[in-house]
Amino acid sequence: MSQADDVPLEVVRTDDDGASHSLVYDFGNDVTIEAVKVAWANPDVLYVSVNPDFYAAKKLYRSTDAGKSWTDITPANATIGNNTAMPFEITLDGTDPNTL
Repeated sequence: MSQADDVPLEVVRTDDDGASHSLVYDFGNDVTIEAVKVAWANPDVLYVSVNPDFYAAKKLYRSTDAGKSWTDITPANATIGNNTAMPFEITLDGTDPNTL
């Protein structure tokens, strides 16, 4: 991840221990990424928690193609007790990339 004031927030990838990076996905500059997790069981599966504003509803996204595209998997308000301003902590199952 990289972020600075008025600079788009990007997820980048390195395959050479950080000597170079390639852009995977650009989230734009309207959000802050709270957490990124890569599934150990399948590194093409990624989860990202984003925060558009401190008091705004947080979002949870999932990618199954190593970050090229994302699906909003934010739980329904009733599921999280209508606490939409709560940041999402992401914990993954070590053997099942579909279990948070």
